[in-house]
Amino acid sequence: MTSVPDTVLAVWHHCPRESEQTLILPDGCRDLVIRTTAAGSVNSFVSPLMDSTQSHTHHPGDRLVGIRLVPGAVIDEAGLLKALADLPGRNLAETLSLVDAFCHLSPSLTEALASLAQGQRILNSTRSLGVSSRSFTRLLASHTGRPPVWWRNLARARQAARCLDDGRSLADLAGDLGFADQAHLSREFRRWFGVPPGAFRSNPTLIRSVRHSGFDVTL
Repeated sequence: MTSVPDTVLAVWHHCPRESEQTLILPDGCRDLVIRTTAAGSVNSFVSPLMDSTQSHTHHPGDRLVGIRLVPGAVIDEAGLLKALADLPGRNLAETLSLVDAFCHLSPSLTEALASLAQGQRILNSTRSLGVSSRSFTRLLASHTGRPPVWWRNLARARQAARCLDDGRSLADLAGDLGFADQAHLSREFRRWFGVPPGAFRSNPTLIRSVRHSGFDVTL
């Protein structure tokens, strides 16, 4: 049985049978992606944190293996990619072993992100952790390049998207999850997902995508 490091949230595979455009939602994670083309060339990269939904083209014959890292995982990106390049014929177990060697979790950062994943006010997070607002902001910015409000807003938007099909009206959903009003909820959906809540709810692909593992209240 392959051992999965604590820095890994999920492992995914994708082998498109025809050219396709895939929408990738912001999820607060960085992925190690290994793409093998139909011609046999291999390209590995670590995805950046995404600030909005993006569209990517996949070609038939491509084989993609993705290792989704836990939000906030600290990555020696250059070292990881070099080690992958120097390891011909690697399998999943060997790749996960390299991820374990070149990625780690910061306990203080993990605790901070877990607090923000609840979508609560940032002041509540700093109080519960017993740190100053300045220290809290410095911790998030230094490790992730994003301020606390970015993480809080992403978690809340993803939670709202996951709840779109639970029968609540948009106005009730907005109130229950801490948005100022329905208009605020709509602005956040457009900001993160590129579409308003109604369009998101009627798109099965987006509904499935937001249920994939990522940064939200389920952490």
